[in-house]
Amino acid sequence: MAFRAAKSEALLALLPDLAVVGECSQPDLERIGERLDWQFVWSDGNEDTARSRGKGLGVLARTGLDLTLDASYDPENRLFLPIRVSGEARLNLLAAWTKRDARGRAFSHAAAVCRASEHYATFIGSDDTILVGDLNSSVIWDNLRTLNFSAALSRLEALGLISCYHAYTGEAEGEETQATYYFWRQRERPFHIDYAFIPEGWVSHLTSVTVGEYGDWIGLSDHCPLIIDLAEPCRSGSLRASALTPAA
Repeated sequence: MAFRAAKSEALLALLPDLAVVGECSQPDLERIGERLDWQFVWSDGNEDTARSRGKGLGVLARTGLDLTLDASYDPENRLFLPIRVSGEARLNLLAAWTKRDARGRAFSHAAAVCRASEHYATFIGSDDTILVGDLNSSVIWDNLRTLNFSAALSRLEALGLISCYHAYTGEAEGEETQATYYFWRQRERPFHIDYAFIPEGWVSHLTSVTVGEYGDWIGLSDHCPLIIDLAEPCRSGSLRASALTPAA
């Protein structure tokens, strides 16, 4: 099931200024855009467009915010979207959704974050930047490979990006008390794999970091939204960003 009416209504009820949505189709976002006069950017999640099931990564912005895909966009790594946000707020957004490759083979999601942090280092450094999305990663799965999630976190920190959830709650990576994903929708199999990273200097502007409740969202998705509220960090007022990945 794609990102249909019930899910879109639940997302819009969060009143986001910006929303990063994985596993959604372009028509899904077009319907919201036409109805509310919102802007969106979308990228197909399947490198083989002839076999595409229409699932991709989307970014929605409310009226008053403009989205421009940056020239640094790498079509070979289409599930990281570098977007310049302008209008009533100004910032850079790197939207993300790491997934299996076109042939369905597993790969290191953390390695994908490492590669993206290298490719988009100039974009990240060119203006205040937030990275939001489903990274399918956690330090609990770190192993002897060099490019594990701890390495990815270190690279993002070197670029000045800090995880909102961990900065706000004080919880350590891998010891999160709130899950953003439930494997096979089972309450007994919770994981924290959705993230929002902000400039270190914005941490003091965090007013709220919340995760949607299992009971409210499990009928719609195996993910619960991560919702970030920031007060006046981006030159033009407050900002609410949310990451939501609907179930397949």
